[in-house]
Amino acid sequence: MEDKKLYTPSEAAKILGVSTWTLRQMRQMGRIQGTFLGNTTLYTEEQIKNAVLPRPKTPKKTLTQDEAKAIA
Repeated sequence: MEDKKLYTPSEAAKILGVSTWTLRQMRQMGRIQGTFLGNTTLYTEEQIKNAVLPRPKTPKKTLTQDEAKAIA
């Protein structure tokens, strides 16, 4: 049997570039699978590679003074 490296939530979150809180949400929404060991969730490299990352937030457009006047 091949030994697979298991990553902690902190390690997996760092690899994915998200917070551990976001990682937990991703698992609850089914965007990433985890391997449960007791009361801890661990992640394999394959599970991390197959994760569906959340969409990045798009910055809100700031109106220029002319655009704000046109709306008002």
